[in-house]
Amino acid sequence: MTHDQAKVAQEHVLKYLEWYRANTKWPMFAFRLSGIATIILGAALPAVVSMDEKIIPDARARKIAVIVMSVSLAALTALSAFYRWEKTWHGRNAARRSLELLMTKFNMELADVKPTDDDEDSCKRREAAALALIAGADQVVSTETAEFSANLQSPPPQSATLPKTTTGTTSPEIRK
Repeated sequence: MTHDQAKVAQEHVLKYLEWYRANTKWPMFAFRLSGIATIILGAALPAVVSMDEKIIPDARARKIAVIVMSVSLAALTALSAFYRWEKTWHGRNAARRSLELLMTKFNMELADVKPTDDDEDSCKRREAAALALIAGADQVVSTETAEFSANLQSPPPQSATLPKTTTGTTSPEIRK
């Protein structure tokens, strides 16, 4: 294996590594922001509901605040459950660290072979190191991608049932 081929192997893995470095922060940010917002909204909602006219004189404004807070809380909870940002953050961080370790190991193996060594043994050692790097990186990325996909959870199916009248028939307003 030539020095150029070893460089190609490094560049292949560096593309993955750069992607993980660039895309690890937003899941952490989304996880932390949604968690903090859920806690604050969940703690504040009962207080807003129990406020009387002395604190918020406009009953309509109080109702709107409760509705907005409730919908926001439900949406944040559902998005967090669906995207599982914590698991995405941890998975990508682990993949990034594994790729960095593979690169370090590869660089150490190349350091054992002198750049001027072009004998058959040196070429084989560079080739084995490069192939191990590519295979290891592809395994890390494949595993992280599979875990990411497995962590996405679809919301449970909702059954749409029509309200019944006191006689047990479907309400005529809904049938229209």
